[in-house]
Parts: sequence; C-alpha cells; structure tokens
Amino acid sequence: MFRKLLEVLRMNRQYFVLSVVLLGGSGLTGYVMAEQIDAVVQEVMKSLLEKVEEISENPTVTNMFWIIFKNNVMAALSMLALGIFFGIIPVMALIQNGMVIGYFLNKAEAADINPFQVLVFGILPHGVIELFAILLATTIGIKYGTFAFRLVGSLFRTHRQSRLKEDFLKHVQYLPYMVVVIVAMLFVAAVIETTVTPLLVNQILGDIQLFGE
Repeated sequence: MFRKLLEVLRMNRQYFVLSVVLLGGSGLTGYVMAEQIDAVVQEVMKSLLEKVEEISENPTVTNMFWIIFKNNVMAALSMLALGIFFGIIPVMALIQNGMVIGYFLNKAEAADINPFQVLVFGILPHGVIELFAILLATTIGIKYGTFAFRLVGSLFRTHRQSRLKEDFLKHVQYLPYMVVVIVAMLFVAAVIETTVTPLLVNQILGDIQLFGE
C-alpha cells in the first residue's frame, strides 16, 4: 500500500514540491499581509462560518465529525478532479487554504494568543494528516492539468498523441487507490480534529475557537 503511494509521489514529485511551496508561501503571505488581504479572506471565511453554524445547530461529536469529514472530502476530491481544467482550481484552492491558515495565525497573535502554540496544538494534530491529503489531491490535480496542456499541444503535433494517451492511462490507473488513500486520511484527520484537537486547545490555549482549514 505505502509502496504504491511512494510510487505516485515519485512520479509526481515536482508537482508535490510545488504544492508544498504554494501552501507554505500562501500561509506566509496570509500571516504577513493579513491586513492587506482581510477582505479576500473574509469572503473565504464565510463558508467556514457556515460550517461552524451547522455544527452549532447540533453540537455533538458525531455531527461535528461528519460535517468536517464531508466538507474536507468534497473539497479534496474537487481539487483532484477539477485539476483537469489546466490545474487552475487545485492551485487556487490550495493557495486559499494557506492564506486562511496564515491569516488565522496572525489574528491569534493580535489577540495575544501565541500563534506557535495555535499552530502546534490547534492545527497540526489533525492538520499534518489533513494537509498531506490536500497536498496529494493538489498534486494529482496539477498533474491532470498538465495533461490538458499537452492535449492542446498535441492538436498541432499529432505524433505526440499516442505518448500522451499512454502517460494519461498510466496515471489514471492509480486514481482509485489515491481516492481511497485521501478519503482514509481525511477520515483519520476528522476523528483527531473532533476529539484530540479540542482537548489540546482547551488544555493549552484555554477557551478559544479554532476552525479547520
């Protein structure tokens, strides 16, 4: 199982590295330029607040888990599948996620809450797994985006079409496996986010609200 995952990462390592750079860079941007991007992030935060309101209507652990898991799976699989449109959507969605995380850490600091502690205890316990799943979805989405570019190019160079078809089929054969891996990782992350993360936040940071990515 893990051998196949490593094989997928090996075949797409440049896109995985690009995804990591985009997430880190957008996170740093969100943290450093929180005031400048406030209006943009506030629009993004509306969907997060809707999720919080949905949870508050039935604040059970089971409901919280289901809402987080469902939303994360839909987001990740959309990033993966919609990458076929030249990779634009997964890239934009990843940058959006990174900016929200950075923005949130900036606002935590402004409220005299240690942003490092927020990151370590409020985000990373579930975020390590969740963000890795998102990075995988983005990586595959970007890869499918390159096929779209190659398809356009092959219209003018027909001799490349057979190679394009061969490469595409080679990557598509891993798709069912990667979907299962991503969903499984998001399941584990949602369990941690609804059980372990709140305990750590309450113990270390006190009574504050932390939202998922």
